[in-house]
Amino acid sequence: MGREAELARLHGLLQTQTQVAIAGVSGLGGVGKSELALQYAREHLGDYPGGVVWLRAAAACGELVAFAQPRWFAQVDFTQLDTPEKQAAFCQAHWPKTADDPPGRVLLILDDVTDFAAQVQGFPVVGDRFRVLFTSREQWLNPESRLDLGLLKPTDALALLSNFVGESRIAAEQATAEKLCEWLGYLPLGLELVGSYLSADPELSLAKMQQRLEQKRLAAKALTQVPATTTAERGVAAAFELSWQVLSQEAQRLAVLLGCFGAAPVLWAWVQGCLPNDDEEELEAARAELVRLSLLERLGNGQYGLHPLIREFFAQKSTDRPDALVLKTAVVEELLKATESISDTMTIDQVQALGNVIPHAQAVAEWTDWTELGSPLARLNSYLFLLYHAQGLFGLAETWAMRSLEIRERVLGADHPDTATSLNNLASLYSSQGRYEAAEPLYRRSLEIRERVLGADHPHTALSLNNLAELYSSQGRYEAAEPLYRRSLEIWEQVLGADHPHTATSLNNLAGLYSSQGWYEAAEPLYRRSLEIRERVLGADHLDTAQSLNNFAELYRSQGRYEAAEPLFRRSLEIRERVLGADHPDTAQSLNNLAGLYSSEGRYEAAEPLYRRSLEIHEQVLGADHPDTATSLNNLASLYKSQGQYEAAEPLFRRSLEICEQVLGADHPNTAASLNNLAGLYESQGRYEAAEPLFRRCLEIVLEKLGQDHPNTQTVLGNFVTFVQTVIETDRAAELSDHPLTQSILQQLTTPPNP
Repeated sequence: MGREAELARLHGLLQTQTQVAIAGVSGLGGVGKSELALQYAREHLGDYPGGVVWLRAAAACGELVAFAQPRWFAQVDFTQLDTPEKQAAFCQAHWPKTADDPPGRVLLILDDVTDFAAQVQGFPVVGDRFRVLFTSREQWLNPESRLDLGLLKPTDALALLSNFVGESRIAAEQATAEKLCEWLGYLPLGLELVGSYLSADPELSLAKMQQRLEQKRLAAKALTQVPATTTAERGVAAAFELSWQVLSQEAQRLAVLLGCFGAAPVLWAWVQGCLPNDDEEELEAARAELVRLSLLERLGNGQYGLHPLIREFFAQKSTDRPDALVLKTAVVEELLKATESISDTMTIDQVQALGNVIPHAQAVAEWTDWTELGSPLARLNSYLFLLYHAQGLFGLAETWAMRSLEIRERVLGADHPDTATSLNNLASLYSSQGRYEAAEPLYRRSLEIRERVLGADHPHTALSLNNLAELYSSQGRYEAAEPLYRRSLEIWEQVLGADHPHTATSLNNLAGLYSSQGWYEAAEPLYRRSLEIRERVLGADHLDTAQSLNNFAELYRSQGRYEAAEPLFRRSLEIRERVLGADHPDTAQSLNNLAGLYSSEGRYEAAEPLYRRSLEIHEQVLGADHPDTATSLNNLASLYKSQGQYEAAEPLFRRSLEICEQVLGADHPNTAASLNNLAGLYESQGRYEAAEPLFRRCLEIVLEKLGQDHPNTQTVLGNFVTFVQTVIETDRAAELSDHPLTQSILQQLTTPPNP
C-alpha cells in the first residue's frame, strides 16, 4: 500500500532500455523491496507474456535451469554445458516464444543481491526480450537505473496497519495508532509484523501493543515472530542482521557509536569529535559502507539519519562489544561540549542554535549507566535543567533537575559538593515558581553540605548563604536574610579580597536588601562601592558594571532623584546595546527601566516607545509566552492606564495575566501582581463587580505565598481596602459580594469606632 508511484517508476525503468534493461530496488532491510518486486510482477504479468521468474540472487542460474529444464528442455543433455552460467544462457536462448515478432518479453527477478559482480554482472542475459529486476540493500546502479525505496508516508503507514487490524480498531485508538506507526518508523516490515500480531489477538489494544514495544524494543514478540500468513521471511532484527554480518569491523564500530545518539539527525562533526584518533579516510570508508547498505542516510549539511529501528538495533549491538563503555563515554563528553553554551539566560536564537543537539542530549541524559557514567550524565541533566529554566518551562526543568540530583545522591553520595549543587539548582527552580516552602529545605541542605565538606569559609558556602538570603528577601523575611548576606560578604572579602568581582556582587545584593526596606542611606554606599570595584577591576563597559549602574539608578529613582538616575540608566543601556546588541533581553531590561523613570516623571511620550521596544525584544527573542514578556506587557499597560487609556491597557493586562497563569502557575506571586493590576484598571473604570474577585484572589495568593507581614502583602491588602472604601463612597456597596473576606473589610470600614 502507498507504493503506486514507485510501481509506476519501476515499470518505466524496465521499459526505457533499448537492449538489456537492469533495474535495482534498493533500501534498508524491511522497507519492502521484495514485496514491491512481487507486487510489480503481479500487476504486470500481461506486459511479460514470456513469463515472470522469481530467483534467489545467490543461486539464480541454478534456479533458472531448475525451472526451465523440466518444462521445455527435458531431452537436452545439460552436462555438455559445464557451468551454471552456460546452462542459464542456453535456457534463455531457447526460451519459448509467445509470438513471432516480438517473441514476448520475460521478466527475471533476482531477489536479495549481495554481490553485484557475481550475482548481477555474472548472470547471463541473452537477447533484449529479457528484463532483469533485482533487489538489494546496497545501491549498486546509478540513480537513473535504480529505485531507492524509502519509508511509507504516515498516511500510507496508517492505511497498511488498518489493512491488518481493521478500520474500527484504528478509529477507536487513532492517536495511538499514529504513534505506533511513528515508533515503527513507517517501516513496512514492522507494520506488517505488528499488524499481523494485533490481528491474531483482537482483545489486545493498540495502547498495550505500544507499551510492550517501548518496554521490550526489538525483542518484542510482535517484531520477532513471523506468521505464515505474511510474505515476510524474518523478523525486524533478523532482517537487519543480514546487513550487519557483511559490515567490516570498522563499520560495525561506527554503527554502535551512531546507535548511542538520539532519534534525530547526527552531525558528522560530533562523530569525528568522539573518535579524534581515527584516520579520517578510514572513518569515511566505514560511513560509506553504512550508506551503501541503506543503514545510514545522507541528509546534507554534514548530517546523517538513522531509521529509529536501525538505531535500536545498533544500540543493542553495543552490549556485545568490549569497547561499548568507551564509545558511550565519548558520546556523553561530545554532547557536553555541544551544550556547554547553555546558561541561565537563553534567547530564542540561542535555543534554536541548540536544536540539533537537544534531542540527543535528552536521550543520552536518560541513560541508566550511573555507576560508570554518573558524573557526566548528571552534568548533562543539569544543562538541560538550565535550558528549560531559562525558557520558563518549569515542568521540564524540574524533571531534569530532579534526575541530576538523584544521580549524584546515588553515585556520589548525599553529602558530596556536586549533590549540593543539584540541591541548589532545584531550590532555585522552586524559588522562581514562588514555591518558597519547597525551596528552603533544599537551600538549607545545600548550605549544610558545603559548610561541613568544604568549610565555613569556602566560596561555595558563601554562594549558598547568598542564595538562602535571596529566598528570605523574596519572602520579605529581611531580618533572616541580612545576617546571611553579611556572612557571605565577609567570606568573599576574606577569601577573595575586598576588590574581587564576587565581593562586588555580594555588596550589590546586600544593598538591594536595604533598598527593599527603604533603607536608602544604608544601601547607597554599598551600591557605590560595588560599582567602583566593577569599573576598576572589570572595566567601564563590562556587563556587571552595567548592572551596578542600573541598580544605582533604581535607588535614585526610588528616592525621587530622577536627574541623578537618568544618566546612570542611559549609561547602563549604552553598555548593553554595545556589548550584547540592540535585541538582547538585558538591553530590553534597560529600556524598560529607563521607560519606568520617564513614566515616574510623567514623561509618557518618552516612555512609550521604550516600553514598546522592550516588549518587541522580549517577544522576538524570548517568545510570546515568556514571563519577561508578561512583565513588558504589564508595564506598557500600566503606562496606558496612567494616561487614562483604559481600552488600550486592558488587553495587555489580560495577556500578561494569561502568561503568568500558564507559565508560572495560578498561585505565583507574579500572577498575583497581574491580578492586582487588572483589578486596579477595573476599579479606575468603575467596574467594581469585575475588580473585586481579582483583588480578593490576589490577596489570597500573597497571604499564602508571602505571609501576612510581607511588604507586597501589605500593599495588596491596602489596595483592597482602598477599593472597598471607594465602592462605599460611590454608594455602590450593594454590588460587593458576600465573600467573608470582602464582608470583613466592609464591616471594618463601616463600623463606627468605639467612643
